[in-house]
Amino acid sequence: MYLSKISIKDFRMFSDVVEVSFSKGLNLLVGENGSGKSSVVDAIRALLGENEFSRRGIIEEDFYSVFCESQKKSSESLFISGVFSNLTEAQKVEYLSWLDEDFNAKLSFEVQRTLNRRNNYKQKRWGGNSSNSFFDIEPLNDIQCVYLPALRDAERSLRTGRGSRLARFIANLSADDLKSNREKDELMPLEEDLKEFNEKAANESEIKNATELINSSIMSAVGNIYGQKTQIRFNILSYERIIESLQLLFSDDLSSNLNIFRSLSENSLGYNNLIYIATILAEFEGMKDRYTTPRILLIEELEAHLHPQLQIKLLQYLQKQATEFDIQVIITTHSSLLAASVPFESIIALYKTEEGISITPLIECGVDKSASGFLNRWLDATKTALFFSKGNIFVEGIAEAILIPELAKVYLRNQNEDGLTKVTSLEEAGISVINMNGIYFQYFMQLYNGYSVIIPNQKDR
Repeated sequence: MYLSKISIKDFRMFSDVVEVSFSKGLNLLVGENGSGKSSVVDAIRALLGENEFSRRGIIEEDFYSVFCESQKKSSESLFISGVFSNLTEAQKVEYLSWLDEDFNAKLSFEVQRTLNRRNNYKQKRWGGNSSNSFFDIEPLNDIQCVYLPALRDAERSLRTGRGSRLARFIANLSADDLKSNREKDELMPLEEDLKEFNEKAANESEIKNATELINSSIMSAVGNIYGQKTQIRFNILSYERIIESLQLLFSDDLSSNLNIFRSLSENSLGYNNLIYIATILAEFEGMKDRYTTPRILLIEELEAHLHPQLQIKLLQYLQKQATEFDIQVIITTHSSLLAASVPFESIIALYKTEEGISITPLIECGVDKSASGFLNRWLDATKTALFFSKGNIFVEGIAEAILIPELAKVYLRNQNEDGLTKVTSLEEAGISVINMNGIYFQYFMQLYNGYSVIIPNQKDR
């Protein structure tokens, strides 16, 4: 079961209905700044009630708006709908109230730009095709959706305290044992160990001496009537409070038998991000036998704080985890290196056009088998620049790749002097020159969703 499609209307920059199709496993959203990658991710978060987005709630800026005669005009509502495909028979029973006519699970979310008594926008969720049908929220609560923002603070997320990602991970792993022990009114082994340690620590000479001195001082100050007895020890904590006190440490020396570990505050941003992502994936893996519902990992700008080799290594690891543990991973990126490191069928390209936002899953471009194999072999980091450009010029070799941008500068300079354009180079216009290193235009043209190369006959020349 995976999120196969999402429909968005009047949310952020999306006015007319747009649909985004996703593949099972890894999906890479690519495109220029402002093309809607983050908005697609946030639409998924809003639809699924992802924790951080739910706490934030829908705000005024989430409604599509335009400026008309210097006045801002916003849409009266926004609408997001998602379809989950490939349901097992057991999942069809669990999501019975969400099923559509094709036995896919359909979830819809609508928000009216009208405030209720609590000063929140009125919103409604429903399953299936009818907005008036009974909505079972339990399946929604079971969907695991984790979001990693672009400017993420992994150290803060893993820090000790309530809401710690590490504490939540351990709590989820031990949920069954904890429930069983609570029903039997028994302590967890960790609680037993802390209780035993507390009793031992209280009898240490320095602790006993300090306790006696404090009690003596209290009695001397206020006497027997108003005095209180004290005891120095670690606080008697519940299991939940104990695991919230745990912290994750790190060591660079993987081969040493010495237990020399340091705090995450001493680690780099990039490596802390790796640890954070590994913790989330470990939680997904550890919970795979407990949940049969979708597990979705949303990552903004995976390349943040990572050098190129680590970017590729992490992406490959995520791709492997997605396949082996049935995790749907949706990543936004501005990195042509990452775009070149996945099968092109995993890429979803977003572009700004005069008509709006164009969204194209490359798997739907109708690329034939021979072209597919060629593109996955030769679509390197220099060629994947085509996914981030407003336009592309394909050339045969290095000479053309050098010459054409220079010729364009001369042409555009003349146009600029005549007042016909303000652009002075292809780069400024957002146009990339893509070196094919040969005459392989017919393969790359298949990425343009139906366009093909037409070579004129000799008699037509």
